[in-house]
Order: sequence, then structure tokens, then C-alpha cells
Amino acid sequence: AHLRHRQPHEALTMAERHLLYLGSTSLQIARVHRGQISLASHLTPADGPPALANWLHGHPGARCTLLVDLPDESYHLEALPLVGRRDRRQLIARRQAQLRLDTPYITHQSLGRSAEAQAGGAPHEKLLFAAINRPAALQTWLAAFQRSQRALDGVHLASHVATHLAPQLPGLPPLALLVWASPAGLRVSCLDAGQLRFSRLTPASAAAGAEPWQTCHDETRRTHQYLVGQRAIDRNQPTPVYVLAHPRDHAALASACRDTGELQFQAIDLPALARRCGLHSP
Repeated sequence: AHLRHRQPHEALTMAERHLLYLGSTSLQIARVHRGQISLASHLTPADGPPALANWLHGHPGARCTLLVDLPDESYHLEALPLVGRRDRRQLIARRQAQLRLDTPYITHQSLGRSAEAQAGGAPHEKLLFAAINRPAALQTWLAAFQRSQRALDGVHLASHVATHLAPQLPGLPPLALLVWASPAGLRVSCLDAGQLRFSRLTPASAAAGAEPWQTCHDETRRTHQYLVGQRAIDRNQPTPVYVLAHPRDHAALASACRDTGELQFQAIDLPALARRCGLHSP
């Protein structure tokens, strides 16, 4: 039941699929067909797995992909020596065990060779482990699939969508932050050479009552400070921040998120980005 690092946008490119979006407060089921996405059902924790089981019973031919957008996640960057394929698998398994993450939902992706190796130092591979730290939040819903004897096409972290959006972002520099709002809250991710380096979700409940774009500024600043402390970002280097937003919100965003010596905000037209990704519906 490990997470598989496949392409989340695969769910958007094939007909007759359903995308299940899991946040802290609900499970939303959307039908995806020829670039059109339509909400099919909205389940709350009070509805529980029985409601999902009923939906699965009524849609026996549906192919389902689960997209998990929860704050209970962690990211660990590890450096591995360059070894053969078999030794690499064993080394990854050992490193994963050493992290002592009490969850079966963990995945990893290669971020390529380190800059030190390219500069002539000891060669090693950068590997990012990502995990869901509260398995119960996921297992509650997976139980419905188990009882219905139905298989999922895949389970993906919402943060990994950032990697697949990167090629569509204009002039993306080697290091940047990507920010978007979702039903689950506000997500701030760090992209390193177009690959996910870190991600953090501020739940919608934590920002309730606050001005949304001020929250965007504050949470981006907190994430930037954390990454500076982790030496993932140079303290003296201005960091571009790409914020996905509808054009009607760009003026309010610009007012609340002014550039500083550390952060340089750029609004990205969200509907236009969706069209570049092949979506034909808002």
C-alpha cells in the first residue's frame, strides 16, 4: 500500500476516470472526461466509508485515482552514494527504515545529482522521501475500497502536482516557491530545478476569518524562513514566488503580497494555466 510516484495528471488525460480528492474535512469525487471535470459527489467524515461504498456500488466501471491533500505529511532530503541498481534499492530501503516513519504511505523521487558532485566533489544522488504521517485519515476511506474489492489506479500526494505544473510556468528559475489555495487550505511548495523539494499545507481552518491574500503572504514568509534555516534557500538570495490565482484576484494579491528583499511575488493566471494543462472546463 505504498504511495507510487506516478504522474497525477494521468487522471486528467484518460476518459471515464474519477478523481477522488481527499482533504481534512471531505472527500470530493469528480468525473474526468475529455478535459472536462465535474463534481459527482461530496462526502464528509460523517458520511464515512459506507457512503463511499454505496457510490462505488453504483459506479462499478469507474476507474478511481486518489489525490491526498492533508497537512499531516513530511519531506526528508537524503544524499545517496551512486551505486548499481540492486544496491540502490537496498540502500533506499535502509534509508527509509532509518527515518522511522510510522506509516505505510511513503514514496521517494530522485532529484538528480548534487551540485557538489557536478563541481568535482564526491558524487551522490539527492533523494526526496515524502510520507503521510497520519495513516488513519487515509485508511478510513481505503476501507471502502477493500470491502468493495475495488482497486485504485493510484494514490498521490497533492504536493506532487507542483512538479507537473513546473514546465507550464513562464521563466521558472532554478529555485522558486509555488503557492495555491485549495479546499484543504493554502499550500506552499519549493521547486528545485522544477522538482518538488518541500511542501507545506496550512489548513483552511487555521486561516479562517483572515484575509486570504494576507494569509498567503504570511505563510509564504514562514515557509521561506524555514527553508532558509534548513539551508535549502540562500538567505541573501531573492526567491521568486509564483501564486496561482484567478485574474479577478490579482489586484488584491498584489496589494497584500508586496515584494521584499527576500520574496518576489508573481501572480499566475490560473484559468490560463489550466488550459495549458489540457483542461477545458473552469
